[in-house]
Amino acid sequence: MGLRGPPPLPTWLKADRSGRRPRPAFHFPRGRPDPPAEVTDDADALAAWGDAADELEQRGDLTLADRAVLSVYALTWARLIRAVRHVREHGERVPEAKIVSDLTRQLRIFSLAIGLTPAGRLRLGNAAPADEAPPFFVR
Repeated sequence: MGLRGPPPLPTWLKADRSGRRPRPAFHFPRGRPDPPAEVTDDADALAAWGDAADELEQRGDLTLADRAVLSVYALTWARLIRAVRHVREHGERVPEAKIVSDLTRQLRIFSLAIGLTPAGRLRLGNAAPADEAPPFFVR
């Protein structure tokens, strides 16, 4: 099931439309969680974990509470890579072709949840700096 309602407006646009300050954001303690053994045992999952963690850490969005979501994201990525390799090797008429479709959908949902897509960044309020509108919105 998809997310309910329209995505939230960026902070800079909310403040501009309403004339009042937006609610303060929640602040969780920052930190880079260690990957669990299930992720470290799989090279593809560990690479996905590192890429996602680096991106989130660079933006300042990574917290210790993100360990579970990052784990599921990385393990889903690794399963998708293995299924794609199998489909390439054996052709499109194998059960793994359906698995690729399902895993792609799951990966899209996880990417949205942790802000690794443009829509996910907008939902998390990271589409643009709070006090700065994109140049095409400035009059």
